Amino acid sequence: MKDAFGETRNLLKDTGERRHRRQEILEKERIYTLANFLSFSRLLLIPFVVLCLVANTPGYNRLALVLLLLAGLTDYLDGIAARRRNEISQLGKILDPVADKLFIGVLGLALVFLRGLPLWFVTLFVIRDILILTAAYLLFLNRDIVLTSNWMGKVTTFVLLMTLVVYTIDWNLMELPLVYIAGILVVTSGLIYSQKFIHILKQIKRRSDSQASREEPTA
Repeated sequence: MKDAFGETRNLLKDTGERRHRRQEILEKERIYTLANFLSFSRLLLIPFVVLCLVANTPGYNRLALVLLLLAGLTDYLDGIAARRRNEISQLGKILDPVADKLFIGVLGLALVFLRGLPLWFVTLFVIRDILILTAAYLLFLNRDIVLTSNWMGKVTTFVLLMTLVVYTIDWNLMELPLVYIAGILVVTSGLIYSQKFIHILKQIKRRSDSQASREEPTA
């Protein structure tokens, strides 16, 4: 186990050259784009949704539902904006999943205390998200690789958001079915991300081994 962790750490070892290249990537990025604004807006919605949930009146619950649906809409529109306006960027590929995971994670924890959302369920997807974000951070920090989301991740995010919606409006009939469906998707998507991370590590190792063999002196 220690050898595996040591090898992974060596593969992801940072260098001054990589840090400089990463800085160049970020400096060349267009930060102030519609796509990035839509992603960032989900973070701005978090405190307002939580306040509505705390108030827990019919009016505020309806407002919380509207804000949740608005967050889902921004998640759909930021990808469209990025493609149609040619605003696809490294920053956007990072900001979009981070905004999704923070929004769902914070709202999930709030609903545990305010609406009875199962704690085991929130713990499950929060741990998954922490592992994904950690892997993505290490890849970008040390190898300038952006771990992008996939279709299963998008489906999981949508079902998680719908689970938050039904708990927000206290739709008891759909609460537990959605929790178990979302739980299965969380585990499945987590395994897919793990396979993708391992595949990237293997590619890095092959390139490193190939480079090392070329640099070996010949007799």
